[in-house]
Amino acid sequence: MKFDKITVKFIPDGFTRVGELESGNADIVINVPLENIEKLEQNKDVQLFKYLQTGVDFIAINTQVEPLNDIRIRTAMALAINSLEKGRASC
Repeated sequence: MKFDKITVKFIPDGFTRVGELESGNADIVINVPLENIEKLEQNKDVQLFKYLQTGVDFIAINTQVEPLNDIRIRTAMALAINSLEKGRASC
């Protein structure tokens, strides 16, 4: 199939993306909110592809503002995140 034109829109809100799909203003959306999956599965005009996500890839931190400009705070956050992950893995 040949396309004459492809338009990409970045729509941050998941529910707005789904609304664009349902109204016909978008042909493809990604990262559908879980709350919309069942409704989209029942829509005969929508083909839904599911895939597993790896979770959070990174956390961005503004180190120029308090209290995040203190390395001790950032270290404590890193230790807390690692502890949560270890706890989840052992369940």
